[in-house]
Amino acid sequence: MKNNSDNGILVGHQSDHVLQLMRERLARYQRGGAFIDGCKLGLVVEGGAMRGVLPAGGGVALSRLGMASIFDEVYASSAGVMTAAYMLTGQPDLGIRVYYDHCVGKEFINLSRFWKMLDVDWLFEQVICKHKCLNVENLLRSNTRFFVMATDHDTGAPEILDVQHGLGNPLDKLKASMALPVFYNKAVMVGERRFIDGGFHHPLPLVPAIQSGCTHLFVMQSRPVDYVRQASTILQRLIFNVIYGRLNHRRWGLLRQYHINDKKIREVAVGQMVNENTPCIATVAVSRDTKLSRLCNDPHMLWQAANEYGCNVLSLFDANFDLLKLPRPLGG
Repeated sequence: MKNNSDNGILVGHQSDHVLQLMRERLARYQRGGAFIDGCKLGLVVEGGAMRGVLPAGGGVALSRLGMASIFDEVYASSAGVMTAAYMLTGQPDLGIRVYYDHCVGKEFINLSRFWKMLDVDWLFEQVICKHKCLNVENLLRSNTRFFVMATDHDTGAPEILDVQHGLGNPLDKLKASMALPVFYNKAVMVGERRFIDGGFHHPLPLVPAIQSGCTHLFVMQSRPVDYVRQASTILQRLIFNVIYGRLNHRRWGLLRQYHINDKKIREVAVGQMVNENTPCIATVAVSRDTKLSRLCNDPHMLWQAANEYGCNVLSLFDANFDLLKLPRPLGG
C-alpha cells in the first residue's frame, strides 16, 4: 500500500509494474511504435451512479497524459461505461461534464418520480446523443477492445457485452449496463435479448479482465480502500423482489449475495487476496475524506471530487496538476 498524495491511495499487487508498463507503452505510442511487449494491459472502471464522476476525473487525467490509447482492453460497469466510452472516443472533457451539467437536474434524478427515479432514456436521447454527443464511429474504430457488464433480465445471469462487435447497437449496450432496476423502470433490448445493470455481478469488473488474460490492470475505483458494502436489508430485498423478481424466481435472490461478491472483488483489487495467478494490479482508490453520495446533485461538489481524483492519477506519473484543467460546471 502506497500513499501518492494527501487525497488518494494507490493499492494493489505489484502496482509499480503496472505504472512502469504504462510509461513504456506511452513512450512507444508517442514514437509510433507497436505494443509488442508480451503483456496484456487492461483498464477497469467502476461506476456507482454519481460517484462515477470520480473515475471520470481519472479518465480525463489519463487522456491528458496521452494514455487513453495504450490499453488492450477496457472493462466498465454501470456509470463507469460513460467514463470509458468518452475516453476511448477522445472526448473526456465532454464526458465528465455529463455528470455536473446534466445529471444534477430533475430531468435525470427525481426520487418523487417513483416509476422512473433515474431517467436513463432522457440521459441517452437528450444528452449522450445530442448535447454531449458521443462519437460512436470513433468508439467502433478504437484499437482498444471495450467490454461492459450487464445482467440478463430473464435469467439474472451475468453477461459481458462487447461494445464494438457482435449483434446490437453499441449505445444500447452502454445503456443496458446503466439500467438499474427499481430506479429505472425497464430492461434494455440488445439485439433480441433484454439486459439490466451489470453491477449486480460485477460492480467493479475486475474478474472478467483477469479471466480474459490481462497481465497488468489499472483500476479506477469510486470507493475508498476500506469500503465494505453492507448486506441488503430484508426490506430492501423485499422491495427489489416485489418490483423486479416477482415474476421470475431466478431474479429473486440477486441482492442476497451482492455484498459477498463485492467484498471478494475488492480484496483482489487492493491486494489483500493474492495467489500465483493474480496479475499485476494498480488500483486508484478514493480518499476517505471524499464525501460523495450516489445521488449527489451538487455540481461544484462533483467537480471538486473529480478534480482531486484526476490529480491523484497525475501524481502517479509525476505530472503537474496544472495539466488536468478539468472543465468547470456550467455557470461555474
